[in-house]
Amino acid sequence: DKVSADDIKQAWITMLDSSQSITVSVSDMHEFKDVGLGFLLVAFCREGTISLLWDGKIHIDLNIFTYTENVELHKDLKSVFFEQLPSLKTVLHDEQPRGFGRVVSFARDLKDPTPTWVELEKAV
Repeated sequence: DKVSADDIKQAWITMLDSSQSITVSVSDMHEFKDVGLGFLLVAFCREGTISLLWDGKIHIDLNIFTYTENVELHKDLKSVFFEQLPSLKTVLHDEQPRGFGRVVSFARDLKDPTPTWVELEKAV
């Protein structure tokens, strides 16, 4: 099934509207049409940013960034998006952990997510 630009935009809007955890107003949604044959959609919210890049043919990049690590929110948003476009499938899924310096960790992988410098400041 061929997916149209309108189908993709509607799926993106439905995804944004579906979540109780994020609030995106129309003024915080931006569309850039001068991106090859496709477009770039960007939504800014208090919780982070959500962007979608479409090449105008077969490739879509969906990027969900939140300031706090929330795996369930990301899964829910992705699920709603793909429910709207059942002919699409995930080919590659990357998770980008946060970190400082040369150490990058997911909060769920840490026994104590309190940074070591917090303890050092208390001792001074």
